[in-house]
Amino acid sequence: VRTNSYLAVIPLSDLTHVLLSKNKRRIEETGTTVGTESWERFVAANNKKSLARLLDDLSASGPHTRAPASADDIAGMEAEFSYPVLIKPQYTTVKTEDGTYIESKISAENYVRRPEELAASYRSFLDENPHLAADPPIVQEAVSGSVMATCGVAEDGEFVEYFQEERLRMFPVDGGAS
Repeated sequence: VRTNSYLAVIPLSDLTHVLLSKNKRRIEETGTTVGTESWERFVAANNKKSLARLLDDLSASGPHTRAPASADDIAGMEAEFSYPVLIKPQYTTVKTEDGTYIESKISAENYVRRPEELAASYRSFLDENPHLAADPPIVQEAVSGSVMATCGVAEDGEFVEYFQEERLRMFPVDGGAS
């Protein structure tokens, strides 16, 4: 973008969304439009822990979610959930200590099927993903059924366009990204 003229750049994956949003101001200084929100807004909207708190604050329905501060905080939570539950990173894409980015996709490893497995599974998940220690994963009830979503584009807080979708395929098939 420094050496060529571009009208716009648009992210096509979570990783490119993170990088473009984080560098939006620098890229826009070149005259290129960046098809993302500001970094502050991106972080606020993409933190699963914050979104669960927002649902609670709004008294909106959603899956039961807990955000333990560490693996030690899991003890005693087992009975709060209907199973299966998911152990989910707070962010899909996380910057590691060496400056690289890792995308965390939901897989069969994220599912816990029985209460007596929760503490060990959570600890194991953190051990296998040390880059998540600063923002420990959440625990969330898995919800079965069709997945519907409303997606929109807003300008200054007002919707410009929106659409609704029903997910036809996911990976993994029992719940994950569409």
